[in-house]
Amino acid sequence: MNTQDIWKAFHDQREEFCRLHEAEVKRDWNGLTAPLAKQALGFAESLILCPTIESVQARMRQDLEGSRSFLVVADNVLSLTEKGGTEPLEARLKKSTPFYLLTSVVLEQLKGSKTTQPHLWK
Repeated sequence: MNTQDIWKAFHDQREEFCRLHEAEVKRDWNGLTAPLAKQALGFAESLILCPTIESVQARMRQDLEGSRSFLVVADNVLSLTEKGGTEPLEARLKKSTPFYLLTSVVLEQLKGSKTTQPHLWK
Protein backbone atom coordinates (compact mmCIF):
# COMPACT_ATOMS: atom_id res chain seq x y z
CA MET A 1 0.00 0.00 0.00
CA ASN A 2 1.40 3.40 -0.92
CA THR A 3 1.31 6.69 0.97
CA GLN A 4 -1.53 8.04 -1.17
CA ASP A 5 -3.74 5.05 -0.25
CA ILE A 6 -2.96 5.55 3.43
CA TRP A 7 -3.85 9.25 3.23
CA LYS A 8 -7.09 8.35 1.48
CA ALA A 9 -7.94 5.89 4.27
CA PHE A 10 -7.11 8.54 6.88
CA HIS A 11 -9.34 11.12 5.17
CA ASP A 12 -12.13 8.58 4.66
CA GLN A 13 -12.08 7.74 8.38
CA ARG A 14 -12.03 11.43 9.27
CA GLU A 15 -14.99 12.19 7.00
CA GLU A 16 -17.04 9.32 8.43
CA PHE A 17 -16.17 10.41 11.96
CA CYS A 18 -17.23 14.01 11.12
CA ARG A 19 -20.54 12.76 9.73
CA LEU A 20 -21.25 10.78 12.91
CA HIS A 21 -20.13 13.66 15.11
CA GLU A 22 -22.36 16.19 13.35
CA ALA A 23 -25.37 13.92 13.83
CA GLU A 24 -24.65 13.65 17.57
CA VAL A 25 -24.07 17.39 17.96
CA LYS A 26 -27.47 18.07 16.39
CA ARG A 27 -29.02 15.93 19.14
CA ASP A 28 -27.25 17.69 22.03
CA TRP A 29 -25.55 21.00 21.32
CA ASN A 30 -26.03 22.56 24.77
CA GLY A 31 -23.08 23.37 26.95
CA LEU A 32 -20.14 22.54 24.68
CA THR A 33 -16.98 24.28 25.87
CA ALA A 34 -13.60 24.96 24.29
CA PRO A 35 -11.82 21.78 23.17
CA LEU A 36 -9.11 20.47 25.50
CA ALA A 37 -6.28 18.03 24.84
CA LYS A 38 -7.18 15.99 27.94
CA GLN A 39 -10.70 15.50 26.60
CA ALA A 40 -9.35 14.48 23.20
CA LEU A 41 -6.96 12.00 24.79
CA GLY A 42 -9.64 10.39 26.94
CA PHE A 43 -11.96 10.10 23.98
CA ALA A 44 -9.22 8.72 21.70
CA GLU A 45 -8.22 6.07 24.23
CA SER A 46 -11.78 4.74 24.30
CA LEU A 47 -12.49 5.27 20.58
CA ILE A 48 -9.61 3.10 19.50
CA LEU A 49 -11.31 0.17 21.24
CA CYS A 50 -14.79 0.67 19.74
CA PRO A 51 -15.40 -2.34 17.48
CA THR A 52 -18.43 -0.99 15.56
CA ILE A 53 -19.89 2.24 14.24
CA GLU A 54 -22.73 1.82 16.74
CA SER A 55 -20.30 1.65 19.66
CA VAL A 56 -18.57 4.78 18.30
CA GLN A 57 -21.92 6.60 18.21
CA ALA A 58 -22.69 5.51 21.77
CA ARG A 59 -19.27 6.75 22.91
CA MET A 60 -19.89 10.09 21.19
CA ARG A 61 -23.20 10.45 23.03
CA GLN A 62 -21.40 9.83 26.33
CA ASP A 63 -18.64 12.37 25.63
CA LEU A 64 -19.61 14.92 23.00
CA GLU A 65 -16.95 17.39 24.17
CA GLY A 66 -14.24 14.73 24.00
CA SER A 67 -15.45 13.80 20.54
CA ARG A 68 -15.21 17.40 19.39
CA SER A 69 -11.76 17.84 20.97
CA PHE A 70 -10.62 14.67 19.20
CA LEU A 71 -11.86 16.06 15.89
CA VAL A 72 -9.98 19.33 16.44
CA VAL A 73 -6.74 17.40 16.91
CA ALA A 74 -7.47 15.24 13.85
CA ASP A 75 -7.94 18.41 11.82
CA ASN A 76 -4.56 19.70 13.03
CA VAL A 77 -2.62 16.67 11.87
CA LEU A 78 -0.47 18.18 9.15
CA SER A 79 1.81 15.32 8.23
CA LEU A 80 1.33 11.61 8.37
CA THR A 81 4.67 9.81 8.24
CA GLU A 82 6.18 6.57 9.34
CA LYS A 83 8.92 8.45 11.21
CA GLY A 84 8.27 8.59 14.92
CA GLY A 85 5.44 6.09 14.90
CA THR A 86 5.55 2.90 16.87
CA GLU A 87 3.50 0.97 14.34
CA PRO A 88 3.71 1.14 10.52
CA LEU A 89 0.75 3.05 9.11
CA GLU A 90 -0.15 0.25 6.73
CA ALA A 91 -0.47 -2.14 9.68
CA ARG A 92 -2.84 0.31 11.35
CA LEU A 93 -5.26 -0.07 8.46
CA LYS A 94 -5.53 -3.79 9.18
CA LYS A 95 -6.85 -3.28 12.72
CA SER A 96 -10.45 -4.24 13.33
CA THR A 97 -11.86 -1.03 14.79
CA PRO A 98 -13.48 1.47 12.38
CA PHE A 99 -11.31 4.48 13.26
CA TYR A 100 -8.02 2.86 14.29
CA LEU A 101 -5.81 4.71 11.79
CA LEU A 102 -7.36 8.09 12.56
CA THR A 103 -7.26 7.51 16.32
CA SER A 104 -3.71 6.18 16.43
CA VAL A 105 -2.42 9.23 14.54
CA VAL A 106 -4.36 11.60 16.84
CA LEU A 107 -2.95 9.81 19.91
CA GLU A 108 0.58 10.34 18.60
CA GLN A 109 -0.19 14.01 17.95
CA LEU A 110 -1.56 14.41 21.48
CA LYS A 111 1.45 12.76 23.08
CA GLY A 112 3.75 15.13 21.22
CA SER A 113 1.69 18.16 22.18
CA LYS A 114 2.31 17.58 25.90
CA THR A 115 5.81 19.00 25.43
CA THR A 116 5.32 21.27 22.42
CA GLN A 117 1.99 22.83 23.51
CA PRO A 118 1.65 22.39 27.27
CA HIS A 119 -0.97 25.18 27.47
CA LEU A 120 -3.45 22.80 25.84
CA TRP A 121 -3.17 20.47 28.84
CA LYS A 122 -4.19 22.95 31.55
